[in-house]
Amino acid sequence: MTATVVNMPLLLTLLAGVAFAAAPALAGRPNWMPSAPPLPIEGRVVEVRTVRQLRDAVTGARNGDTIMIADGVYRLDGFLELAGRTGVTIRGASGDTAKVELRGIGWDDTDRDDILRIQGCAKATVAYLTFAECHAYGIKLEQLPYQGRQLAGIDIYACNFRNIGTRAIKGTGGGGGVVNGGSIRYCNFENTNIPPKTWLFDGDYITAIDLMRLKDWVIADNYTDSLM
Repeated sequence: MTATVVNMPLLLTLLAGVAFAAAPALAGRPNWMPSAPPLPIEGRVVEVRTVRQLRDAVTGARNGDTIMIADGVYRLDGFLELAGRTGVTIRGASGDTAKVELRGIGWDDTDRDDILRIQGCAKATVAYLTFAECHAYGIKLEQLPYQGRQLAGIDIYACNFRNIGTRAIKGTGGGGGVVNGGSIRYCNFENTNIPPKTWLFDGDYITAIDLMRLKDWVIADNYTDSLM
């Protein structure tokens, strides 16, 4: 099955309640913390409902695409990669972060799988998704250039990260230069698993965010719980 490309005005009519309603509070997030304002839906909309459609939509994304992922659990057999694109959004279609889960190979997978890698992209947005159950990185921002392009303007918005065994969000430092502009807002980080002593540094090498070479970023309104 292939991903569905949707007429933009029709989609906005059908999803008006979703597009313009406030995003639901993330699981475990205290009520006093600010909620995420709704994001607009822009560009060509590509709807996906299966892992194959998701992989095809991300790999074959056009500049300006909005990839809308239907509610469900997407069990990946390897990382997704978005490379060399401008203005691409990958988001949960319903706007309810808890209802769209991208699940990695597993917490105990020692091959250090990632869930999503982004390289050489500008103005990319990841929103309303749960990243869960992988040993390495939930989102990996690759600073190495891709076809002469470097990262810029990366926004991670209202996402959940659960049981990520190394870094929920990782930004590499290779390749020189800086990542100009970006944000991590309204995200929730939580681990319910306890790492074994056989892991790196006796299992004491887990954190929510580890990013290098940033310039003019906003990291705010995020919540962490039980990162062990």
